[in-house]
Amino acid sequence: MMKGSQTFQWSEEGKTSFEDVKTSISHAPVLVCPDFSKDFIMYSYASAHTVSAILMQNNSEDIESPIAFMSSPLKPHELKMSQLEKHAFAVVKAVKNFRYYILNSYTVVLVPDTVVKSILTQQELGSLRGNWIVKVQEYDLDIKPTKL
Repeated sequence: MMKGSQTFQWSEEGKTSFEDVKTSISHAPVLVCPDFSKDFIMYSYASAHTVSAILMQNNSEDIESPIAFMSSPLKPHELKMSQLEKHAFAVVKAVKNFRYYILNSYTVVLVPDTVVKSILTQQELGSLRGNWIVKVQEYDLDIKPTKL
């Protein structure tokens, strides 16, 4: 917000940026049908209050195209988890949500934390995280870190 006698300066750069944002938010991404002969790519993320994921595949031009989106608010008891546990939970919830797509397919899961891989593969886990490992073991997942 502008205070006092400041005036708004509308520049060509501002106009271009505004038009880019307007175009981006007015056109939804086109969802594509899955090709079960190809590998899947899943991005998962956890914020303080929400877990989310996107399931994608590379198209014929080798560009990632979205197949499905998932977002879920965390329940009160889930809000108490550490951020690391929330990221692991996001993977588990996304795998469950997209199970009909990925059950018999290789899936690369891209997560923003390198530690998430260790939390899902640790030898000594609490019952909650141990239960998560059981839930994802039936899938052909390769969990890799990425910068989002």
